[in-house]
Order: sequence, then C-alpha cells, then structure tokens
Amino acid sequence: MVRAKSTETIQDEWLRNVLKDNPQLSPDRLARTRNLMNEAVCGSLVTE
Repeated sequence: MVRAKSTETIQDEWLRNVLKDNPQLSPDRLARTRNLMNEAVCGSLVTE
C-alpha cells in the first residue's frame, strides 16, 4: 500500500498543468476537486 502525500506546491503544479492542457475545464471546479481529494485522504497534505 502507498500513502499519497503532496505539498501545496505540488498541488499548484498539477492544477496549473491540467488547466494548461485542458483550457475548457473550470479553475473553480478543479479547485473543488483538489479540496475533495485533500479531505478524502487524511494526512495527505504535508508542509514543505
């Protein structure tokens, strides 16, 4: 089993790249997805 971990910087990076590659997506909707992912995986967000 793998425990997913990321930082705010990593999350900013994937968000920026997904939006760049998929301009039809809504930034607000992706931000919601990011928040839901953080809530779903307890302890996944770590400080730098």
